[in-house]
Amino acid sequence: METELKPCPFCGGKAEFIDEADDWYSNYSVDDEWVNLPMWVRCVECGAKIEADENDAKEDIIDQWNTRA
Repeated sequence: METELKPCPFCGGKAEFIDEADDWYSNYSVDDEWVNLPMWVRCVECGAKIEADENDAKEDIIDQWNTRA
């Protein structure tokens, strides 16, 4: 069951989850090391966003968005 995103705490706008790992270019090589592109939640109205740390799972970043003040 997927957790629903709460509205933006600043403007009340709709939030969306972005995970560049879903894209074909999500992993790319930099100096022979693989780099994962980030995931984040952002408001489509005002642009407020919260980014995941390298150890965060999708559920972690959604929980962070839904519980911040």
